[in-house]
Amino acid sequence: MAEKQHIHTLFLQRCRNDANSTTLANTLEKDIQTVFNSPEKFIMELLQNADDAGYDGKPVDVRFRFYDGYLAFSHNGKHFDEYDIEAICDNAQQKLNDKKRNLNKTGFKGIGFKSVFVIADCTYIISNNYSFRFDRAYPEWNVNASNTDTYNDGNPLGRYPWQIIPIWTEPCDIPKILEFNPDDVNFLFRLRLNNDVIAYALNLLRNTPRTMLFLRNIYNILIDNHGCVTTISLRRNANSNHHDIYINNMLTSSWYVMGYNITIPKITSNQLQAMGSQECPEKLKNASSIDIKFAYNINLYDKLYPMENATLFCYLPTSVNCGLPFLVNADFLLSADRMQLLPNVWNNFLFQSIGKLHIISLAELAVIPNYQLDVLSVFVRSLQPYTQQQFINAYDNGITAEMQNTPFIPTNTDHLRLLRYGEAIADSTGFFKAFPGIDPALENRLACYELNSIDKLQHQFNLYELATIVEKYSSKSTSVQFQCKLLTFLMERYVGPDSLARASIGNIQHCLSGKRILLAANYKLISSDCAYFPSHKHNQIYPKFLNIEAIHPKLLQIDGLPTWLKMLGVKELTDINLILEIENVVKKRVEGFKAQLSIEIVTLLCNIDTSLISEDSVLSYLPLITKGNELIAAKYCYLPSSLGPEVDIENIIDDDVGIVAEKYCILNRAEKLKKTLLDIGVQQKLALYLRVPFCEIDHDKIDYFQEYYQYLISTKQEEFIAVNQANIAYVPLMRYLSKESYAEYFFCQLMQHENALIENLKKFENLFVSDEHSDNSNNTTSYMAFMLSYTRCILAEDGKLYKMSELCSPALRKRLGRRFASLLPQMKCELGQSVIKLSPELMHLLGARDTLSVKDAVKLLQIAAKDNTPKQQKYYKRIYLAMIKSRYNSDDEKQLRSHNVLLLASDNSLQHFNSLYFICDDNCDVTNSEKLIKSLPGLTTEAMMVICRYFKIRKIRRTDLQVTYKNLQTNEGLKKDIVNLFKLTASIEEECEHDKLDTESEWLNSLAKIDFIAVKRLSLVYGLRPDICFETRVMLRDQQLLYDRDCPRFKRRLLEILVNRFDMSIEATTLLFELASMNTEADRLDWLIENGYDISKLGNGLVDKLGNRASSAKKRKSNYNNTTGGCDNNVFTHSTPLRSDVSCATAAMITKRRIQMELDASLESTFSKTFVIELKDEQSSFNLDSKDCQLNDLIKRKTVLSLNHHND
Repeated sequence: MAEKQHIHTLFLQRCRNDANSTTLANTLEKDIQTVFNSPEKFIMELLQNADDAGYDGKPVDVRFRFYDGYLAFSHNGKHFDEYDIEAICDNAQQKLNDKKRNLNKTGFKGIGFKSVFVIADCTYIISNNYSFRFDRAYPEWNVNASNTDTYNDGNPLGRYPWQIIPIWTEPCDIPKILEFNPDDVNFLFRLRLNNDVIAYALNLLRNTPRTMLFLRNIYNILIDNHGCVTTISLRRNANSNHHDIYINNMLTSSWYVMGYNITIPKITSNQLQAMGSQECPEKLKNASSIDIKFAYNINLYDKLYPMENATLFCYLPTSVNCGLPFLVNADFLLSADRMQLLPNVWNNFLFQSIGKLHIISLAELAVIPNYQLDVLSVFVRSLQPYTQQQFINAYDNGITAEMQNTPFIPTNTDHLRLLRYGEAIADSTGFFKAFPGIDPALENRLACYELNSIDKLQHQFNLYELATIVEKYSSKSTSVQFQCKLLTFLMERYVGPDSLARASIGNIQHCLSGKRILLAANYKLISSDCAYFPSHKHNQIYPKFLNIEAIHPKLLQIDGLPTWLKMLGVKELTDINLILEIENVVKKRVEGFKAQLSIEIVTLLCNIDTSLISEDSVLSYLPLITKGNELIAAKYCYLPSSLGPEVDIENIIDDDVGIVAEKYCILNRAEKLKKTLLDIGVQQKLALYLRVPFCEIDHDKIDYFQEYYQYLISTKQEEFIAVNQANIAYVPLMRYLSKESYAEYFFCQLMQHENALIENLKKFENLFVSDEHSDNSNNTTSYMAFMLSYTRCILAEDGKLYKMSELCSPALRKRLGRRFASLLPQMKCELGQSVIKLSPELMHLLGARDTLSVKDAVKLLQIAAKDNTPKQQKYYKRIYLAMIKSRYNSDDEKQLRSHNVLLLASDNSLQHFNSLYFICDDNCDVTNSEKLIKSLPGLTTEAMMVICRYFKIRKIRRTDLQVTYKNLQTNEGLKKDIVNLFKLTASIEEECEHDKLDTESEWLNSLAKIDFIAVKRLSLVYGLRPDICFETRVMLRDQQLLYDRDCPRFKRRLLEILVNRFDMSIEATTLLFELASMNTEADRLDWLIENGYDISKLGNGLVDKLGNRASSAKKRKSNYNNTTGGCDNNVFTHSTPLRSDVSCATAAMITKRRIQMELDASLESTFSKTFVIELKDEQSSFNLDSKDCQLNDLIKRKTVLSLNHHND
């Protein structure tokens, strides 16, 4: 028997127990478990093999019979031949066979049948004379296995590839579980899995009957599960594309199947040739065309029904769902388990073809009456995003190209006339159905209204589209009937429950606002922007420039239309609406505005309630005619004098600064015109604005603000100011500060709001000081300070204009004193009828300079050098203080030294700064040396060091000096006399200044520590330079006061150096020198008594000793009163010194505190340094140091005595 011999030969070939068989066995086992990891897959493989067994066009019937432990599978297709036996006993069809080359066969890889070994460990095959099995438990495997083999389930693994080793089995040896029809091809599987897995796989087949939809030959499937029989039948209508699927003779689904043969392009065919045989079979490489089928599901009403989970088929279903609402069958190249698509050029070609054929199939369905309204429901423009991107792109390329060429959408006018996708329009509004023939060109492109899923069309004519061209349709007719019909339609669509707007006022106004669709009373079409409800007054009152139109009264008869028109924006004709209309006119015509239109608008506003105008109204930009015949925005204009503004700006500034012209006053009542102009933003005063945030500043309204803004950008502070909302202080029209009338008003405003302005400017400065990220070395200037220093706009006392930064601050004037302050530019104080006096703090914040320039310093030093009066020393001191405060840099110092400057030497002579030295020691005072710069009273060593640095004056340390003298002798008598002088002066000082305590103790304690030493030839030798010697007359070194006994008037030199050491006030110094000019204590007491001092509080011993002199002094004073006829008793009262405004010389010498004295001296109100005795008649003056002037003679002449104090 040839069949048995054939099986036996194959058995011997494949059951060799060697290394190759082991490798093959392992590979087979691994591939089966990997590829067919789902047990139910064997069902599909058996169906595929049965379908490939069809021949001569005969239908194939298959049967699944499942009984305990066994599954039988049978079909009536072609029986096994020798080649089929070779193939089923081979692994992956190592030898070429018919399946690899036959395009009508599904399988080609040769491993599909191996899926049965997942569920069975023994498979019997009976076909004609062939009867054999594949048996995992064949005894011979165990006999030939070595003892070292590894066993699993009792069988040696890795030795025999039993899945491809056929074992001849006599029919009588086959289990008699089921009876087999010898005319069929029969398979019997001894199951290795439980019954539930097999039952699940059979139920899956029963529940998805569409599995057999694209099989070539199988028409009937019978499933017998332990006696429960199910039949699945596919009935194909030979005369149509309808396919019906029945289960147990009951119709379960209907399909409209459309097949297409596609020619394979040459380029695709060439690409297939490069693929391997396992990826692409020979039958595809050799094919010139392939078939693609679509199956559209048909519901019970014979309508196309879109599917939700339509998977792709390669004759059998895959697991790929790309979002198509119909089934597609094609020769896809699949993975080994037949579930997934391989990403390659062939599958790309198939998807591109599917896209094209989809449109072609829809075009065919569109001419079938039952299906034409459903073409869009099964239309898919693009695949779902979870599909592989290359397949999405391929499908998109195919469908896009075909949509441009193939019409498939039924039209509204003729269902058999089709439109291409890009030209079809869906009218979702129903407008063209309500108004047929209104636009024939567009109506020819309308898709059929009854189309399902019409929203899939690219072009949708919706309410928004209608709104864009509704003006065109509205203009077709101005008949009241047509307009009523149109407005009724629009009202229903834009407010009805099915509309897109759905009662939304915002959407209605957005869509229809500005569209001329409303019929006016004059039969013009107008928009809702300028439409008003009818009013019998507006045509007579309001000018034509407003373009006010009333809608036709018959339109208001439509039920609900007035309410809808209000939603659309139609308004009642009220004052507020008139204002809005005027605002629209201003917006549209702000460029090229005419003067006549401005007059008309103002006249109209004077006839309505302008209090309704909002603060931010555009009417503030209404151009107004000014007296200079220019058009300027209202917010930049000012009321004329004739309208009585709060501030008469026209009178203050005679230039045209935006004063409203008198033309408006002629046409309107003054009171109403004034209110109207104020309501639209015209200004009537020049107020000081302090709380205007930086971001709200109108750059065009404030003078030079653009320049200030650029300055902020250059200093990188603009963003910081904007973020922190810094308030800007300003007064309008500051550019007119050069005019005295405006300057008077401006500075009066600053004086009136001085505290608030200072607070504003300080906050502005502190804003940057507190910012850790800002550059505090260059603090940002406030706008007002910037403006005042941007141009020369401030009147000075000399009649010239200066920048604020060029004017002296009060602090600088105080340091310099009246004499020198008058030599530098300062702001004019008397402006018009006002006296301007700004506080020093405000002047500083406004930018007045607080420093003395080098140029001015040189000028003042030269003037001080020419002053030969006793005040010269004071002048130098003031200049030094101002220079120290100015903190010159190296460039300033170089400029200073380039001038020929003379400075005071310690002997009060004037010397060039190059020839001077300075001793750096607080405990060493030297006088009467022309080589040493004079240390002025009140200036510390540190202060003098600054002056020395400015002039590069050479500094000497005291340790480098050697004191030389002869004949040293202590003078206790001189010390006692000087101590008494200071004691007497201190007592008077304390009496006059009650807040100055312990003056006497302070001075006397210091004097007690000083030794008064008389020497001869006193000098200082510079140790580093022996040739340099400083001759001097008096020197205070530590606690030794050395003086040259041969020096004339040495006593006065001693007092000078002590006065400098104690830093005594000017009044105390004057009193000290006056007392020192008298030889005895008695003369000093007499002088004090005669000048009105109370000496009762002096030391008791001194008063008792000199009591008689006090009595005689009183007597002389009484005689004097009798002689002069009785002067004011307060002048010579003994008990207390005089302190009235009209004071005597003695009262004028009452000491003020030094600090207060220096403050007064720096101000312009400082009194002259003279001591005055005012009598009744004439005035005169004399010098107390003049020996030829007698007090009694002057009293007799009733004069005023002026006691000038000086160094001598």
